[in-house]
Amino acid sequence: MKRNLKFYIMLGVSLSLVILAEWLIPPAVNWSPSFSAAEKIPYGAYVPYHFMGYLFPDSNIRVVQISPYELLDGEKFEQTTYLFINNTFTPDPAESNAILDFAGSGNQVFISAEKIDGALADSLQLETSFNFISSDSSFINEAPFLTGITDDDSVTIDFVNPALASGGYHYKKGTVAHYFEQYDSSRSIILGINDRQQVNYLKMSWGEGTFWLNTVPHAFTNYNVLLPKNKGYVEKALAYVPAQDILWDEHHKAGRREAGTPIRYILSQSALRWAYGLALFTVVLFILFEGKRRRRAIPLLPPLSNDTLEFVDTMGRLYFQRRDHQNITQKKFSYFQEHLRTHFSIVIPDEKTEMWYARVAEKTGRPEALIKGLFDAAGHAHPTDQGLLRFNRMIEQFHRNPHSRDVA
Repeated sequence: MKRNLKFYIMLGVSLSLVILAEWLIPPAVNWSPSFSAAEKIPYGAYVPYHFMGYLFPDSNIRVVQISPYELLDGEKFEQTTYLFINNTFTPDPAESNAILDFAGSGNQVFISAEKIDGALADSLQLETSFNFISSDSSFINEAPFLTGITDDDSVTIDFVNPALASGGYHYKKGTVAHYFEQYDSSRSIILGINDRQQVNYLKMSWGEGTFWLNTVPHAFTNYNVLLPKNKGYVEKALAYVPAQDILWDEHHKAGRREAGTPIRYILSQSALRWAYGLALFTVVLFILFEGKRRRRAIPLLPPLSNDTLEFVDTMGRLYFQRRDHQNITQKKFSYFQEHLRTHFSIVIPDEKTEMWYARVAEKTGRPEALIKGLFDAAGHAHPTDQGLLRFNRMIEQFHRNPHSRDVA
């Protein structure tokens, strides 16, 4: 028991130390692109989403968690902007047709994605590409705030409209490297370019509505919007879009949130994940080493005593102490006569003759003198101690005589 207690104490202390260490270690900055309005990580869109209320104060901004097909198939919209921001945008054919019909009926669709692909890109005759970043350049997952964004490690984008151009907005290399390599120029107006004069922002007419197509979604993330010099890009890019109700898409997201459950939250936290793993490991160890059913010690039981013999001995001592020898003699003689009747088929008459004693001796194989002595001893009215003992010895001699033979 003490060994088990020490084991559990050591296990509990170790588990506590691991949890404490994980809790004290500061979490690493998550630089993965999310573009979700609920995420406050650098490349989430929590700040841009709330910035929309400042840019469109009179507009109703609605977060959409379902696919465009589900939304547009069940509701009709007028004078509404559907806004998509993600690293890629590849709607399936049903979604593409729903979005095209939505724009064609007089609504606006704003898409900011590095890669627009699938049926929608085919319909709009779009093809995106990107500029290769050399191995000695900074990458998207580096921490820009540690060194700042300088001209040597940045890419510049700007608007073509002289009224909006500001000398360029600087972004970390690798974050704004995509551009439109092909588009339908007959229905498109170029709004923005990069420092290589490659198009990254288009206005494209579609039916009675408009597509606003952009290839720099990282410009619409928390980190870049909070940079004072780059906040103006978001303001000017969205200034083209009419001030009307907005549908903010949260379905097509790289960091799309799943249903929140306790186990999902535990697995999302490093310290809790370690604690959960150790707890499962401990349970497995317990099942392996302590889960077997322990048998209790089987007690040693004394052998059962022969109570019948004890009873006979007790009763015999009782009769003997009372000196009721005649009663004892008669009882033993009654059992003896019953033995003769059942084992030898001997009928015992009231008057015994010498011939009868001889016949009993012949049937039982015992001496005639022994048979006659038994009957004579049983006839004494007041047997003495010695007489009772002699009578008992004669009965025992009768039963152990080797020449006895039973008669069926």
